[in-house]
Amino acid sequence: MQDEYGHLLFRQHITGRALCRHCLSDGNKEQQQILFSYMPFEKSLTPYAEVGPVFVHEDCQQYHGTSVFPPDLLTRKYLMVRGYSNEQRLIAGDLSEGHAVEKSIDQLFTNPAIDFIHINDGKTGCYFLRVERVE
Repeated sequence: MQDEYGHLLFRQHITGRALCRHCLSDGNKEQQQILFSYMPFEKSLTPYAEVGPVFVHEDCQQYHGTSVFPPDLLTRKYLMVRGYSNEQRLIAGDLSEGHAVEKSIDQLFTNPAIDFIHINDGKTGCYFLRVERVE
């Protein structure tokens, strides 16, 4: 197994908090996970289209909540909240405690230049999800 950036992949049991990009939960210690590199933009237009780490649990169900923030993210100590334009320009960012992340998102969306927001782990930089503006 290899990701598209040439990094070798392997399965390992979950040993700590490693939010899965697919189910958006921390999972449990019986599950296995795979760490790989991921760029959360369709294509690289600016230096902000960085590649970073993402975990995926081997056996889980996709998160489908569209109006409820994933509960395991709310328990994080720090989340990086970055607002971008559709041209991938970073407009504004915030370091938020997990329980206050929805307030940070609302605040960033008061800026009309922000089209979407990326949420990453504040310590490791792992990419978690994209929040889109709803009219």
